[in-house]
Amino acid sequence: MPIELYTLSDISKILGMKRERLSYWFARGFIKPSPKSKGRGKPPWFTRGDIYLIKLLGDMVGHGLSSMKAARYIEGFLEKLSWRDSFLKVAQHMLPQWIYGLPFVFSEVIGQRSPS
Repeated sequence: MPIELYTLSDISKILGMKRERLSYWFARGFIKPSPKSKGRGKPPWFTRGDIYLIKLLGDMVGHGLSSMKAARYIEGFLEKLSWRDSFLKVAQHMLPQWIYGLPFVFSEVIGQRSPS
């Protein structure tokens, strides 16, 4: 089964965040796509796990942390896990209820896509 990938515009629709904010976070390195870009000038593609992390970042910022501090906390957490994919396993047990509804929303909002 191919991995579903999403653009910043897709993530904006899924999470209800402004695309400008997501672009700013990406430009500053606060959010990073798991798949490496296949060339300069190509738009970044994000996985479902990346979207969970972006949601977590947005929630932390919404509760008063700066974007930089929230990103550092998340990065430190991921380093302790050793790799990003472990986050998904932990998320099912540790994160708030919002994370359970997201997978169903993805396909309803934008459908399945893959990079060209």
